[in-house]
Amino acid sequence: MLVMLALILVPASASRAQGDKAVTLTPAAITARLAAVQASIAQTEDWVRTADPSLAPEAKAQLLWLRKTEAAYQAQLTGLKRRESLHADLARLKKPTEADVRQQLDKPPYNLSYYDRFLDERDAITQQKKACENSIKMETRATEDARAQVESVKERIRAAGENGGADDAQLKLELQFAEASLEQHRLALENSRLELELMEAKAEAAGLRVDWIKKQLHFDAADLKAQLDKISARRKAHQERQETLSADLHELEKEWQALMAEKKNAETLLPQFELQRQAKQKALEQTENLLQVINQEEQLWQHRYELLKQRPAQTTLQEWAKGLSAFTASLNRLLEQLQDEQMALQPQIAGLYKELGAGDQGDGVSRKKTILALSQQIRSSMEYHSELKIAQTLAERLANEIGLSREKITPMDVLSVSWSWTRKVWNFELWVIDDHPVTVKKVLVAVVILIVGILLAKALMRSFVKHLERAPRINKNSIPIIAKVVYYFLLILVVLFTLKTVRIPLTAFTFLGGALAIGIGFGAQNLLSNFISGFIIMMEQPIRIGDQVEMDGRIGVIKEIGARCTHMQTFDNIDIMVPNSFFLEKSIINRSKIDEICRAKISVGVAYGSDTREVESRLVELAKASPLVLDDPAPFVLFQEFGASTMDFELFIWVRLENLARAPSEIRHAIAATFPKEGIEIAFPQMDVHLKQG
Repeated sequence: MLVMLALILVPASASRAQGDKAVTLTPAAITARLAAVQASIAQTEDWVRTADPSLAPEAKAQLLWLRKTEAAYQAQLTGLKRRESLHADLARLKKPTEADVRQQLDKPPYNLSYYDRFLDERDAITQQKKACENSIKMETRATEDARAQVESVKERIRAAGENGGADDAQLKLELQFAEASLEQHRLALENSRLELELMEAKAEAAGLRVDWIKKQLHFDAADLKAQLDKISARRKAHQERQETLSADLHELEKEWQALMAEKKNAETLLPQFELQRQAKQKALEQTENLLQVINQEEQLWQHRYELLKQRPAQTTLQEWAKGLSAFTASLNRLLEQLQDEQMALQPQIAGLYKELGAGDQGDGVSRKKTILALSQQIRSSMEYHSELKIAQTLAERLANEIGLSREKITPMDVLSVSWSWTRKVWNFELWVIDDHPVTVKKVLVAVVILIVGILLAKALMRSFVKHLERAPRINKNSIPIIAKVVYYFLLILVVLFTLKTVRIPLTAFTFLGGALAIGIGFGAQNLLSNFISGFIIMMEQPIRIGDQVEMDGRIGVIKEIGARCTHMQTFDNIDIMVPNSFFLEKSIINRSKIDEICRAKISVGVAYGSDTREVESRLVELAKASPLVLDDPAPFVLFQEFGASTMDFELFIWVRLENLARAPSEIRHAIAATFPKEGIEIAFPQMDVHLKQG
């Protein structure tokens, strides 16, 4: 046994003496090691068959390490052959140029089907690159683990030698395997790096081919028709499958109903029937989903060729991108759902196989049908997955083509996008009442119509007023009232016409009723009161334009009666805005309502000692002498009272309304000029102060 181990370990120790240079390994050296290990395996197997049973476990353990080492050497031989093949492929593959690409391809122009073929090639190479990168990461970790294992075995061998123990043959076999495994992983890591280098070179060539074909793409109606015909054929096939599955599902339901009527093992077979129905139903749902996906694929192909035929506007590209994003999201959801369903199917089939092996013969037929239905569902799901991936790839390619097309922005695209955003804002819904949307467009159009309508209403009102002023039978004071009524009537017509034009129902303003009522209750009482008072004043005409009124000691002429307030102009040429409700709530003197003849009063005080009859006579004479005083009614004088310093007289005269202020002033001038000549003293307040001496 020891001789056999020596034969095995000699080439291994020779290998360790060369260090860790795995790249210098040759097929001949590895073949020699493999032959030695295989010979040792054969000798050990013979020895185990004839040896003492007490020594068999140790020999079997050594045999296990020998077989592991054999597998590692065989993997090294395979790796060396793979390395030679990769080096040969890299040597043949030169750096591609555009001229090389042109020679490899057909003559342009190209269609999308030809383009997709090379896109598939590039995508496959890209996936292989990712696989190589993952393999490098895995082999790097495996190499580090193998190196650590070698060091661990060496440490155990050194520890055994320091403890004075004999050489452990099994430890040496374990070390030989660890070193062979390390060389195997180093070689695999080197091959993965070479394969990645090869894939990068192929990816570069594939990229050049794709770029060249992309530049030479042209619209091909025949290719588009061929693609649409293929889609139509697939659609027809899935529609036929949909009908078949629906019929199968119906037959399955009838079979179950018959079984329920016979009441034979119905409860026992119910779970299996549910699985069969589930399989049929799921296949039917997948077929229905594929029909929707196929319809979308037809549109995707049309969009791809529309991009080649004539570049659409940016707004159209945005709409395509938005719809494509929704379609891609739905495909991702379907793929995730399919993955979950596939994971749930495997345990169900495994459980049925166990039941089939342990169940009675009566249940076996139903279980076999169930297994067959679930197996068909798995195959159908695989086809379903392939169809979804095809649609996903097509959607991704269209998305890339749309992205490239959107990068080319022209002035027309800017205008198109601006117009698109304007339309979105223009059609933005502010609120919806009774299925009638109120948009920004309707509001703005309504405002414009209202402004134009108000201006036209004012122009019509002015023209109407001029026409009324020329009519001889119309009372001048009634013209403003008629004009206001006509103006408000025109405003109501304008509002109704506006709402009708923009198709906004009156119910859209129903909610304003409550808000208006609350507003009136909290803050609009005065506004509404003045508004209603204005109409009352215009209808009842307690005051009219041109009337001379007196209020709060101020006298003025009414210039205009508005909806909220009345304009009054005083004799000082000051305009006063008076709320309409003031004229109905306060006491107002309307001097224009009386006759044209008014009575005026002049008060005068004379000193004590004056002849009262003489004073009376002189005052009457002065009144009659004034041309502003009317003779009829005749003026008269009243001795009012004995004042503190004067005797007070009042002269009453009758004048015309226009002389109401001027006539008393003239008579006062006459009194001041005449009384001193007549010896009548016009008294003023006096106070006598008497001082008493104490």
